[in-house]
Amino acid sequence: MNYKHLIIDAQNLYWRSVLSSLKKCLDSENNKIYSNSIKNFIDRINELENKFGEKNCDIYLLFDNPLSTINKRKTIDVEYKHTREEKSVPKNFYKTLDMLQEILKVYKNNLYIIRYDGLEADDLVYPVVQYINKEKNDYKKLVISADMDWARAIGIDENIDWYNFVEVYNVNKFQEKYGFKPNGKKIQMYKALHGDNSDAIPNAVPYLPKEILFDIVEKYDNIDSLLKDLWNTSYKQDWKLKIKEAESRIKINYRLADYLIYKDLNNFIYICKEDLKLLRFYYTLHDIEFETKMYENKQELFFGKKNYKRGKK
Repeated sequence: MNYKHLIIDAQNLYWRSVLSSLKKCLDSENNKIYSNSIKNFIDRINELENKFGEKNCDIYLLFDNPLSTINKRKTIDVEYKHTREEKSVPKNFYKTLDMLQEILKVYKNNLYIIRYDGLEADDLVYPVVQYINKEKNDYKKLVISADMDWARAIGIDENIDWYNFVEVYNVNKFQEKYGFKPNGKKIQMYKALHGDNSDAIPNAVPYLPKEILFDIVEKYDNIDSLLKDLWNTSYKQDWKLKIKEAESRIKINYRLADYLIYKDLNNFIYICKEDLKLLRFYYTLHDIEFETKMYENKQELFFGKKNYKRGKK
């Protein structure tokens, strides 16, 4: 199926691009590693567009503010996303991310960059959907992220599917896989109990049977209602005690799994506009091979930009 709108977890995609480049360029200088990261990211965006996008589809690239939101959530739990920090973020990681965004701003006309102080990429999914739906509610949309948080979108709009880089899910397929529909607070309740490795949110009740986990997710909209009703449930006494013992961790997880909702995108959306002259400058600066559209003439395309320039001299 092809989609009119692709909403992409660009922060996660950038991480994937950097890690992939590190593996390929272990013995290379930093400049080559990060030039590869930029090229790898852009190639992945084009691949996703070719695989899922309709002709002239809109592509929304959602980025984290890498510091402010994580710090806010650390007031809830100091261990939040500690694994990301323990990976020892490669040198120039964020500087290159800024450069990538500058390149994307002039790369092509169907890109939209969304980034805002105090918000992570997954905080922005709902307002982006609202923004699109103002005039284009009947078009199919695809949210793309390995993070289950993004599946919340398919619970609020029947025209949205979720791609986790393995399979495409609609509401029914999600329910078959996970045992519940991703609407309301269900994913938040799921992560409160089960945790989320990608965000370093620990499993609050290890080995909790799936039938209990899914029953809780279906029946309860928040942690307080679960704990208030816990002793009236038919769950085995051992599991009731383990849930009660984990109360503090469950409540912390529940807050970490919550996300901010902003209704107005006008202040933090950048509409990209292709500028081939500036794009050529950026690619030359970072020693990235030109794409076909960037060559000025057939002779330069045939010989390549470096050889052609040497020949002219």
